[in-house]
This record gives sequence, structure tokens and C-alpha cells, in this order.
Amino acid sequence: MHMNEPPARPATTSTTPPANNGHHYTPPPAPPVIRNYSLTVDAFDHLKAMQRMYSREAGRHVNNSEALERILQEHEAATVEASRL
Repeated sequence: MHMNEPPARPATTSTTPPANNGHHYTPPPAPPVIRNYSLTVDAFDHLKAMQRMYSREAGRHVNNSEALERILQEHEAATVEASRL
């Protein structure tokens, strides 16, 4: 360490979120879970149709994992909404 350098910051093991200037703290995304799974042809065809639709909406390629995640998010939202009725 040179004379003009500030001391090194100690490593932290705190689970407290960093100060965020009054903004809501958003934790980093969880790492992906990688699994192999099999689908019926009908289910795979549906996944591909939804993937193509999502790709058109986004104006970019949406991969199978992104499409499946969105399908599951939409299903979860619909399930939560239905439970409120």
C-alpha cells in the first residue's frame, strides 16, 4: 500500500443489504437451476409456439428457458389471481 492510497476495505460477511439511497433493495437474481426434463410432443409444440410469440413481442430471440420461465410466471400470476376470487 502506498502512502496516498486509502486503506483496503475489509471483506464483509454481513447479510444486511447495502445502503441504497432510499431506494428499495433488490437482491441479485438467484443462479439458474439446471435440470433435464422430458415433454410430450404436444407440450413441446406448445412451448415452441409460445416461444415464437414471446420472441415476436420482444423483438429478439427468446430461448426455451426464457419461454418456459415466462409461461410459469404467467401461470403463477393467474393462479394467485384465481385464488382471490
